Amino acid sequence: MSVTKEFAVKIDTELSSWYDKRWTLVSKLESAEDTKKFYEKHYPTRVEEIEKALTKIAEIKLEIGKVNIEIAKLNAIYNQDPWTRAFLVINSNGHVHSSMDCNTCFPTTRYQWLIQYSNDDEKTIVEDAGQDACTICYPSAPAEVLNRPSRIVTADKLAKAKAKAERDAKREARIAKEKANAPTASG
Repeated sequence: MSVTKEFAVKIDTELSSWYDKRWTLVSKLESAEDTKKFYEKHYPTRVEEIEKALTKIAEIKLEIGKVNIEIAKLNAIYNQDPWTRAFLVINSNGHVHSSMDCNTCFPTTRYQWLIQYSNDDEKTIVEDAGQDACTICYPSAPAEVLNRPSRIVTADKLAKAKAKAERDAKREARIAKEKANAPTASG
């Protein structure tokens, strides 16, 4: 079976949503487990609070199980005829990876799934990732591409660019005002 771009994007969009749900649930689970440990350590006689935490833990684990089933179903579709994928690590110097299993990452690494690159060829992904391309995931990346800034646009990058533009505009306005109020014509 030959996978179309539209099919790959559809599956990966749904799968990304399930991964996000699981991430949120795992965070809630960790919080509930911390709450339980807190009461067990500092207030062991507050059995009701401990039981509430245990109930919440059980509910969250059940939800995670349901989400894992949906993830497994979609991954089974992917595994039948895999296509290329791209994942951006969410941090200040995040690289673009071909999977969430790169040995340069950690179990706690958070990714932004670049669904717009699902089923694109590696060359396209590497070209757009530029210096952000992981050389482990994309060993074919030529040096001249890796030295070029990334062309991948994310909401985070757009927000940072907008904030920089606003700061620059304020700075320019302040400088213009200072020059206008200066005692000499040259400022």
